[in-house]
Amino acid sequence: MKVSSERLPSCQLRLRFEVDPEEMQGPLKRAYQRLAHRVAIPGFRRGKAPPHILERHVGRQTLLQEALNDLIPQLYEQAIKERGIEPFAGPELELLQLDPPIFEARVPLPPRVELGDYHAIKVTPDEVEITEEQVEEALEGLRHSQAYWQPAERPCRLDDIVVLDIRGEVEGEPLFDEKERWYRLTSGATWPAPGFVQRVLGMSKGEGKEFVLPLPADFPESQFAGKECHFKVFLHEVKEENIPELNDDFAKSLDWEVNSLKELREKMKARLRERAEQEAKSKLEREVLEALVGFSEVEFPPILVEMEIDQLIGEELQRRGWPSLEDFLRNLGKSEKELREELRPLAEERLTRSLVLGKVAEQENIGVDESEIEAEIERLSASAGERREELRQLLSSRGRESIRNELLTHKTLERLVEIALKEEPEGPAEQTSEN
Repeated sequence: MKVSSERLPSCQLRLRFEVDPEEMQGPLKRAYQRLAHRVAIPGFRRGKAPPHILERHVGRQTLLQEALNDLIPQLYEQAIKERGIEPFAGPELELLQLDPPIFEARVPLPPRVELGDYHAIKVTPDEVEITEEQVEEALEGLRHSQAYWQPAERPCRLDDIVVLDIRGEVEGEPLFDEKERWYRLTSGATWPAPGFVQRVLGMSKGEGKEFVLPLPADFPESQFAGKECHFKVFLHEVKEENIPELNDDFAKSLDWEVNSLKELREKMKARLRERAEQEAKSKLEREVLEALVGFSEVEFPPILVEMEIDQLIGEELQRRGWPSLEDFLRNLGKSEKELREELRPLAEERLTRSLVLGKVAEQENIGVDESEIEAEIERLSASAGERREELRQLLSSRGRESIRNELLTHKTLERLVEIALKEEPEGPAEQTSEN
């Protein structure tokens, strides 16, 4: 057998196998024995037909293919063992010629990451300042969150809630059929179609209306995109927002452990500061990571990108609550191939960042021990109420690796920011943890 190898871009290796006819004798004999027991040949009991009769009955190509089904994996395993190759995943096999056999194996290799000098990265944190205007704006938001809606005997206007029957048809085909739907009249609303809110404004209780609006070009159901929709609406009720007064009673009603409006303002300011500091920290982490990725060299096999795309699709299905990929694709009006190509740049970006952070963690001796994982499991399950123990057991059994990865990412980013904010000696940190 002759085996040649060629290094390919993106951490791949191509092995080309040319099998000698002599090497096929044993595999062909075993293939004959298997086929002879599976194939019924007139005039012979199973397993008793002579080889030349069996070959004439099934064809030489079938016999060769049966032999190669066992031989190709054996030859591949032998080749990578003799050459000390450590594949990252299974190969892509392609049979180029059947007789004599020639085939190729495209072997994915482990990713390659060469970090730039991340100790040279320097960033400047934003100053965090909370103004009184920000506090008042946040308090106003609290007031709206505690408001209740009461009937209004007047024409509807922006920011009202209306109770509507909505029916929409496109070329005589029903598209929308909503009964007594609560609908907030906001200027930026685009459902069920851009301009819908403007057509409803000014309607009163008991009033009906018909109008036509074009559906957007990116309408989820692509067969209706860009077409005109004939709407019929009937307004059952108009509701206006009743906002509580900003005073001590309002402050006490929030269950924020405050007894006055003054205390509420102070607590709100502290919360805003905490949030702003976290946002500033996240910004530093993004800046440091982008700088590191920018001058690092990262290469990975295509199979890793496909795995990351699978992960992104799974996350999207879970986030949106779709029961199956088929339903999700039907709603998007896209094929699976189109969706995967759309997600490919994001998958490559996430994969690159993950590999770079993993290399930094390795060089800085950053790890996550079991006690940290247990503490995070307890923190996550603490807010589950009656289902706390159920969630804790689920995270302990199925979520440990995910939690470990998240904690490792968090610790590595913290280390990078620490390095970027101050001068310190070159070299990895004196830190060890169980991996």
